[in-house]
Amino acid sequence: MSLQTLTQQRQSSPYPPDDVKQRVWFEHGCLVRENYQPSRTAVLEETKRRRIEGVNVDAPFGRNMLTIPQLDYQRLIKHYPALNSLDVVEQTKAWKKFLRSAESEPYRNY
Repeated sequence: MSLQTLTQQRQSSPYPPDDVKQRVWFEHGCLVRENYQPSRTAVLEETKRRRIEGVNVDAPFGRNMLTIPQLDYQRLIKHYPALNSLDVVEQTKAWKKFLRSAESEPYRNY
């Protein structure tokens, strides 16, 4: 697959680019910073629609099993460090375990 094809697929994606933003405010004399992702709801709704309609397109190299918003992914990596392990075997086991868990349900494409 060429770089041009990947770029065209990215541009035609129903999701906006990774748009993690920050809000900053003072609360009780402290500076509070919060990360948020405006497209998170849209990503999860699109994933739910695909799951309900049974629309899951297989790629030549595999199947897209999960669609996870960027902030949710960062939270998962922090909570389950094995998902981001450098050991491929450990990482694969962790992702398979996560796929079987109820926590993966909002992100499943199947």
